[in-house]
Amino acid sequence: MMSSQSPFFTQTQPPRELYFDRHFGLEATKLWPGEMLATGEDWLLVTVTGSCVVICLHDPVAEVGGMAHFMLPDLDAHNPDMHAPARYGGHMLESLIDALLLQGARRERLLAFLYGGANILKGLYLGAPGERNILFTRNYLATEGIPVHEEAVLEVLPRKIYFQARRGLAKIRGIRAVHNRTIFERELEYRHRLRSEIQPTDGEVF
Repeated sequence: MMSSQSPFFTQTQPPRELYFDRHFGLEATKLWPGEMLATGEDWLLVTVTGSCVVICLHDPVAEVGGMAHFMLPDLDAHNPDMHAPARYGGHMLESLIDALLLQGARRERLLAFLYGGANILKGLYLGAPGERNILFTRNYLATEGIPVHEEAVLEVLPRKIYFQARRGLAKIRGIRAVHNRTIFERELEYRHRLRSEIQPTDGEVF
């Protein structure tokens, strides 16, 4: 089992916790903001997102897939580097692609599943962070030539994402406002952490 200090997981070493999901009949694991996982195992990857982006990639020939859950960092007076958010988001997505390539995927075969970007933090910050996260991710995928196979983005409610990594199947469930507070607080803490750590923590990719 990998150290909880690393945000990246791969097929060769299981994630922190696997549990059996009776509904899907699969071994499953949860991902938190700032984490990614790439695997050829028949695992169900589960996460909940509000303003963050959840990007899932799948190669239907190699039967490998993965998920990255991230948010672009804010810039403030103490961090004048205007390119820092793009570097952060690009690093997360490129790391996911690289991990899949190492497991037999081909870049030209990758399909993207794009979720999140709900405006649950709107009003707390200038602008709409969810929209900014989605715009960045769409632009990145277009530049890399990776088509978006499916998306459920923006609006105001958080979403719970279930992604079958090896099969490239996703199920999305909206979360009612009664549960929003925990998601809001989790993303707020992640957002503050990003302000002090613009560069993402390096993880191991095998």
